[in-house]
Amino acid sequence: MWFDEAKTVKCIELVQPNYIHYATEWTVQARVDVEKNIWREVRVIKDLAQTIDRIQISWVQSDGYKTHTSASELGNTWILFAPAIDSQITRITLECSMTECREGEVEDNGECRSLDQSITKAIAWRILTHRSKTSTRWALDISELDFYSTATCDDNSKVVPNGSAVDSGNAGEFFLPENAFDAPGVWGGECILVLIYF
Repeated sequence: MWFDEAKTVKCIELVQPNYIHYATEWTVQARVDVEKNIWREVRVIKDLAQTIDRIQISWVQSDGYKTHTSASELGNTWILFAPAIDSQITRITLECSMTECREGEVEDNGECRSLDQSITKAIAWRILTHRSKTSTRWALDISELDFYSTATCDDNSKVVPNGSAVDSGNAGEFFLPENAFDAPGVWGGECILVLIYF
């Protein structure tokens, strides 16, 4: 959504209206530089269950929320092993590889990088998902997409969608992106030439 002016957004809520065309992963991005067309990821949610319920995506901590970091989150791993019985020397070879990034990070060319969860104000916001994270690989439906200025998606903090709805492609005049913003119908996204829906 391209807003008419920069809007504070801390939470997004979406509804996938059916069990046929849905996504299991969503990325939220903010456009931080209009002239250079720079978008920054602020949140990625993965492994979503197939649901028609509202999905709330927030990247800002609510007031009173405390964080805690354990040693395992910092990458420390302890391996205990018994010494060799017939020898005074025990040799061990270890190999490590990244299988997934920590919470609050996203994989980018084999490296983990932090999401910029400090971004709360931008002229444009979008959600996107990769074709491989959709149920059919060619279509995706969203019946409602709302932006909120609070981290808890409170109804009284809903941001009025006063701007232009844009998408990566759709199924035609009855499935336009505007349908996801307080309009009847659904946005029917199609993914034919691109690999990402937005």
